Amino acid sequence: MALNPYSIAKNTRCTSKQEFTQRLQQWYDHTTEHVIGISASRKQTAWMWVQVGLYECHLNADTNRDGIRKYLQLVDHHNPDAQWHVRLNQKGENINKIHFGPDAERIRGFYLYVIPALEAEVTIG
Repeated sequence: MALNPYSIAKNTRCTSKQEFTQRLQQWYDHTTEHVIGISASRKQTAWMWVQVGLYECHLNADTNRDGIRKYLQLVDHHNPDAQWHVRLNQKGENINKIHFGPDAERIRGFYLYVIPALEAEVTIG
């Protein structure tokens, strides 16, 4: 079976939030895949990368279609340059989870993290 040209290959790298959003929009519009990591055997596998200023962020393989839809709606509502906020992750272990927009919204099913974890919460991009 041929790979869809809009599928996101492991370790895809983006140099801006705009490029990152564009790749996700293409994936959403042109595939029927449920998650970005086609055969991800481990949920927390870093799959797609984006550089935001000094911060390197990765989107996990188990990021799903619904999470990407919500992210794209948020970007469409606010703008492609909407701020990203690094907050404490759901487990309460690390300050590495990205939240979005002026209200620092957490999107279920959208697993984007900064590496390495930070010492304090910050706004990036």
